[in-house]
Amino acid sequence: MPRFGVDRSTMRPSGRRFRVGAAVGSGMAARAAEIAGADFILALGAGKLRSMGVPSPASLLPIYDSVEFTLQFASQELVPRVKLPVYVGLPLFDPRLRIDELMPRLKSLKIVGLTNFPAVFHFGDRAAALDAHGLGFKREIDFLTAAMSEGFDTIGYVRNRDEASKMVDAGLTSLCINFGLNPHNHDEMVKEETLDHLALAAKDIVDSVRRPHKPLTVHLGGGPVSGGADLGRLCRKAGIDGFIGGSAMDRAPLEKSLLNSVASFREIEVLQDRVERLERRLNRYSKRYGIVCRSDAMDQMLNRVESAVRNGKHLFLHGEADTGRRTVAEMAARQMFQKKKGNHWKLEFSASSSGAEELFGAQRDASLRRKVGVLELAGEADVITAGGLESLPLDERNRIVQALVKGEYQVGQEAKIRQCNARFILVLNESGAGGSLLPGEPDNGCKAQAVQVPPLRDRIEDIPLLVKGFMADFKEEPGEFSPSIIRTLIRHNWPGNLAELKKTVGWLIEEKREQCSEDDLISYLRDSVTEAGPASISQRDRIIQALLLNNLNRTKTADHLGVTRKTLYNQIKKFKILT
Repeated sequence: MPRFGVDRSTMRPSGRRFRVGAAVGSGMAARAAEIAGADFILALGAGKLRSMGVPSPASLLPIYDSVEFTLQFASQELVPRVKLPVYVGLPLFDPRLRIDELMPRLKSLKIVGLTNFPAVFHFGDRAAALDAHGLGFKREIDFLTAAMSEGFDTIGYVRNRDEASKMVDAGLTSLCINFGLNPHNHDEMVKEETLDHLALAAKDIVDSVRRPHKPLTVHLGGGPVSGGADLGRLCRKAGIDGFIGGSAMDRAPLEKSLLNSVASFREIEVLQDRVERLERRLNRYSKRYGIVCRSDAMDQMLNRVESAVRNGKHLFLHGEADTGRRTVAEMAARQMFQKKKGNHWKLEFSASSSGAEELFGAQRDASLRRKVGVLELAGEADVITAGGLESLPLDERNRIVQALVKGEYQVGQEAKIRQCNARFILVLNESGAGGSLLPGEPDNGCKAQAVQVPPLRDRIEDIPLLVKGFMADFKEEPGEFSPSIIRTLIRHNWPGNLAELKKTVGWLIEEKREQCSEDDLISYLRDSVTEAGPASISQRDRIIQALLLNNLNRTKTADHLGVTRKTLYNQIKKFKILT
C-alpha cells in the first residue's frame, strides 16, 4: 500500500497524525492494510463488489440489500481478521433503516464507526427528489449524530462547502471530501493542472469549516489521486489530515499483480527473462552503485539517465542537497566510459579553488610552464564529472557553456581554439548554477539531457530499504524498527533528504537503542526540521502557496510575493496555474 510523505507543520496543527483508512473488499486485503500501517478499515458495499470483479458504481443499483450485504461482509470477513477499528458505510437514505434498531446491531457486531457511503449526492440531480421525501442529506446527518451520541466514531462524506458546513454544524468532527471515483488506470500520472484544481477546491471546503480551537479531521477520498507524491503535494496545499483509499489499495494492486503472475505462469520463458532482467537491474543499481530504486520516481529518473547515456548526451543532474546526485553521477559516468573504455575525470569546484583552471588549463607563467587542463587531456571516450559550479564566477560558467554548446574552448587569452569531445556530467543545485549555466532548454543549445534527482519525500517507497542500509552503518548486526517507527519515518517530509534520514537512524540506534515511542520520534523530527530550515520549493509552488495563503486574492498575493499584480498575472499564465 502506498504511503504518503506529508509535512505536518504546513498541513495541520502540531501533533496531529495523518490518518489512513483502507476501504478494502476482503479480509486478506484488510490484513495486508493493517500490516502496512493503516489506521482503520472501512467496510463498503462498493469495496466488496469490487473484490467480486464488479465495478464500484454497481453499489448504487437496486440489485441487492446493501445494508445486509455490507454488515454481513464486515462482521464475517473484517472484524475477526484485524485488530484495527472497523467502520461501515451504509446507504442511510434507505427508508427501511431505523436509528433505534441500527445502533444496537452495530454494537453487537463490534463495529466502531459509521459513515454515509454511498451518499445521497452520488445520485446527482435525483438527490433532490430523495431530499423532498425526507430521504436525503438531512437523514444521513441524523443517523451520524445519533451514532455519535451512542459512542460510535463517524465520518461524514461531503462534496462541497454547503454539505461540509451542515455536517460540522451538526457536531461531526471528521469529514471525507469525495471527488468522485478513482481512475480506471492508476499508472497514468495526474496532471499538474488537475492537482492544482483539486487542491484549491479542497482548501475552499476545508477553510469554510475549520474553526479555531475546535477539533476537525478532514480526509480525502476518491478522485484521480491514488497516493504517493501527488497526494503529498495536494495535502500540503489544501490542509488535508487523512486519506481513505479504495480501489487504489486493493483492486489496482491486485489486478496488476495477478496479471503479471498469470502471464508469467502461462509463459515460463517470459518469467525467466523477467527474472534475469530484474537480477541484472538489481546488480546494476543496488549492488554496484548502491542505489535503492523501488519507487516510481527513482525508476523514471534512472530511465532518463540511461536514455541520455545511450544517446551520447551530456547529463545535467539537478535537485536538492543530499538526494544522491553524486551517486547517480557516478553510476552514469561508469556506464558512459565503460561503454567506450575511456577514463573518468572528477572535478569539484569551490570558492577556495583556482576557478575553472583545472578544467581549461592556464597560459604560460613566468617559469615558461603552462598548466594543462582536463579538457586537453580528455578524449572522446572520456567522461568529466563536475560539481560545485555555482561557486564559479559568471564568466567561467559561460566558458563551460561554450564548451558544451560548440565543443570549443580557449586557454586564458590565447587566440588558439581548441576542441573538446569529452562528455560532461554536471551536478547542479535545484535552481541551477546562478540561473545562467544552462542556456535555456538544454536540448536547444547543446546535446544534453537535464534530469532531476527526486527528493526523499517523492520516493517514500524506498524508505524501508534505505533505513535497513543505514542501520548497517551503525551496528554490525542490524535488526528492524517497529512498524510504528517505520510508519512515522514514511510520513515525515524529509527536507534534509538522505542525510537527515541517516542522522535520524543513528539517533534511534545510539540514543534510543531502537526503543522509541512514536511521539518522541515525531518531536525529534520536528526539532530537526526547525534546525535545518524549510525545504526549497519551485517558483510555481511558491506562487500557488501564496495564492492559498491569501485565499486566491491576487492583490494580496502580489503584495505577499513583493511583485506587481501584472507580474503575478503573467506568472500565473506562464505556469498554467488554475485559479
